[in-house]
Amino acid sequence: MRSYSFIFLLLLCVNFVFGQDKEVDSVQLILNSHDLDTNDAKIIYRLQLKQINDGDFKSIIKNKTQVLNRTSKLNDQLWYANSMRLVGLALERTGEIDLALKIYADALNIAQTIKRKRLEAQCYHNIGFANYLQSSFDKAIIAYLNAIKIREEIKDSVPLAWTLNNVGLIYWRQHSKNDALKHFVHAQDIFRKKNFLEGLAVSTNNVGLIYDEFGDKIKAKKYYFEAYHLNNKIDNKDGIALALNNLSEIYRLEKKMDTCIQFLNKALEINTEINNLEGLELNYRNLADISREQGDHKKALELIQKAINVSNKGNLPQGLISDYNQLSLIYADMGNYKDAFLAHKYYAKLNDSLNFGDKLASLEAAFGKEKIEKEVALLKNEKEISELQLKRKQWVIYTAIIGIIFLVIVSFFIVRSNINRKKTNLSLELKNNEIIKQKEIIEAKSNDITDSILYAKRIQSAVLPEVIEFKSQFTESFVLFEPRDIVSGDFYWLDRIDDTIVMILADCTGHGVPGAFMSIIGHDLLKQIIKEGKQVNPSLILRELDYKVHQLLNKNTNSNNDGMDIAVVAFDTTTNKGAFCGAGRPLITVDEGKMEIHHGHKFSIGGSSDSSCKLFLNIPFDITPTKKFYLLSDGYSDQFGGEKGKKFKTQRLLQTISTISTLPMQEQKKVLLETFTTWKGQLEQVDDVCVLGIRL
Repeated sequence: MRSYSFIFLLLLCVNFVFGQDKEVDSVQLILNSHDLDTNDAKIIYRLQLKQINDGDFKSIIKNKTQVLNRTSKLNDQLWYANSMRLVGLALERTGEIDLALKIYADALNIAQTIKRKRLEAQCYHNIGFANYLQSSFDKAIIAYLNAIKIREEIKDSVPLAWTLNNVGLIYWRQHSKNDALKHFVHAQDIFRKKNFLEGLAVSTNNVGLIYDEFGDKIKAKKYYFEAYHLNNKIDNKDGIALALNNLSEIYRLEKKMDTCIQFLNKALEINTEINNLEGLELNYRNLADISREQGDHKKALELIQKAINVSNKGNLPQGLISDYNQLSLIYADMGNYKDAFLAHKYYAKLNDSLNFGDKLASLEAAFGKEKIEKEVALLKNEKEISELQLKRKQWVIYTAIIGIIFLVIVSFFIVRSNINRKKTNLSLELKNNEIIKQKEIIEAKSNDITDSILYAKRIQSAVLPEVIEFKSQFTESFVLFEPRDIVSGDFYWLDRIDDTIVMILADCTGHGVPGAFMSIIGHDLLKQIIKEGKQVNPSLILRELDYKVHQLLNKNTNSNNDGMDIAVVAFDTTTNKGAFCGAGRPLITVDEGKMEIHHGHKFSIGGSSDSSCKLFLNIPFDITPTKKFYLLSDGYSDQFGGEKGKKFKTQRLLQTISTISTLPMQEQKKVLLETFTTWKGQLEQVDDVCVLGIRL
């Protein structure tokens, strides 16, 4: 199954930069010249702002120890805290997020001590974004809400818009798209009113992102291009690269692959130039996914390894999760299911850790102090009550002594009886513990088996063609695929070799895991015969498939019936001629109300019959604009249901297809699914169901 990568937005402004009154050539010259005063600290801070804007984070980190030591000795701690915050920002942008968070926290303490509200809000904002980069969303949202409260109080509009924008991003990452859109639009309105182009570019891109996920590609493309032009206007290379990446995804969905790859490579070039690790990881991963779809697995592996290296270097946990998910898909497409499973297992481990690792700690940090104070007050109250009750208890104790003597005598007899009962209970407890232990072992094994089956479903889904591939080859089409279990014994195939479209539906022996294994074998053999061998003749496809199934499963005896019923149809788009060959499954055609049933052969692929005893023959047919073609497994007609709990039967299914054949294909699918669901009612599904319908 083709997988489209999500567009992860990692660029957000984390700092509102004020204008500079003057520039200084070197921080080092000021530090070495004399003892610092407040004016010197202001100049150093403004120069640090310029270095942040220029992306010169290394210079700030290089001088951080000397700058912080010197500014900490000033009476006015404002400039010490300001410098700390910018040092934290430089560390954050170079991947040292844990150290950045520690410095932000120190700066916040100073801001609160000297009662500088604007600086306090900036620190909360920086803490929020650093936690967001580490996917600690609970900690991030608490910090952002503190920043919003302060910025609304002091009417700090543009920084308020930045924080609203970032809160929207967290809602997006938590799949609350409507809440995310509300915050992005609110931020966009503020930026537009203030004519702040940098913020307007970011929020506009984010609005496009939400419409993209809503499926409104026209609006998404409009906002992405607006963001691209705004970023070009202010020469914001981070934003330009991000807009190019997002536009590349739109062109990818439009099948304009040359433009898509051109935009991605340009974004990669910009992100490399400015050392934007988040952007580099995203570009490498998207290029790897495109190479995978194009069948260039070697190049896909090289690109995804680069993405993994960048995620590790930049401490990007969310990027690393997506990278290993992509690596699993690449290995699955290559047929290397062992490495695909290992990559997916590591992906699942990272994902679980990210979702749940920090939740308890962040909630304790936000609410722990208040809870402790309440508990202390409660304990004091309980102590006072205990003292009042103590005197009443003393006389009760004297009375109780007399009662205890009596109870001792009675207890002797009770204890003797309990000893005997405990012996019996101990024996029962040992047996119960053994039963519980066996139950836990069985549950653990059951969970392992379920996890493996779910992953098998992912692999099976990866090899089935997507609905969009049917839409690209046929005027109309539908795919009705309803497995009985997690994985299916039915599968379908669609491929185009030059001017010939080959469509196949197969019903393998059994269902669930055994059927799924047989379907994977069938898919791989068809890939060898059709895709690699360029064979498009239905009868020859079945002849070679039957031989390979016998050969692969050692079918030299009559004791095994593993195999599949299958229908193969080839459409020659240049001659408007087609051919059908079936082994146990029919082809149904309907043209202007007239239905024809081509039964094919009664024997199956594989099974106990020797390949040399089977003769596969094609049934030719003409292709017309009004003719519809249907392939189906036996799961639909074999389903029990209705008022009397009987089978649906083939005749009723054919009558249903004939009745609905004049409807559009998607309406036909809807009717077939509703009919099947109504017929089945509360009964269990008995077999896998697959029905394909197309019109050229």
